Amino acid sequence: MDGIGLWAPPLLCAALRTLFPNLRPLCSVEELDACSDTLPLLLAGEGICPSGWLLAAFLRERNPYRPVALLEGRCTPLSIWIAWEIGLSGILDLTRTPEEWAETLSHLARGRVAWPSDLVDQAIAFDRAWGRRLSRLSPRDWRRWRDLAAGLPPKALARRWGVSSAGVLAYRNRLMRRLGVCSPEALLALSWGVGIWEGPPEAPHPTPPLWAWWLLRSPPLPPDVENLNTPILKNRTPDA
Repeated sequence: MDGIGLWAPPLLCAALRTLFPNLRPLCSVEELDACSDTLPLLLAGEGICPSGWLLAAFLRERNPYRPVALLEGRCTPLSIWIAWEIGLSGILDLTRTPEEWAETLSHLARGRVAWPSDLVDQAIAFDRAWGRRLSRLSPRDWRRWRDLAAGLPPKALARRWGVSSAGVLAYRNRLMRRLGVCSPEALLALSWGVGIWEGPPEAPHPTPPLWAWWLLRSPPLPPDVENLNTPILKNRTPDA
């Protein structure tokens, strides 16, 4: 197997390198930025900053032909679909057997699609069920859906969005129609099912897969937003 660059927390790098010696840990953003444009990459989505999801979006925009796969602790339906939607070479999670890891990494090292067959099936099934509807949502739709999913009360949502309480209810009903769900409870269940937010209710954050999706599939976001302040990636985050 040829080498594969590994962007992950140090303990995970050490554990994976023991099992797969041809993985090459990348210990800094500068080292990642300096590696060959043809080196396949396996990027951890969580546990390291900047997230592999955000780096994947940046790297795919800069070089769409480099093989890039994501490593997740647990693949959600949304993360599987987004990895498929933005054209990543594969997605792995830590529940895979060593044999499945070896097969996937072998494909990745050779620049081939490295998707386990069951995750391909999940991505296709999710796309058929929800993909078209989710792709039609604007960045503002995603941000407001995140706030609704976090359980913020109507008055807090009204202040956050700059609308009246009646405007909050009208927007929620419009979002329900766009997604094809018939009740606020169904909207909340769908939010939890696809995993669109993280963090405390008073300050919900979009999940890293959604950041990557916005970067590659959405119009530019307003400029007056937070910057990650890394040498390799200056990311516009959704407004709070």
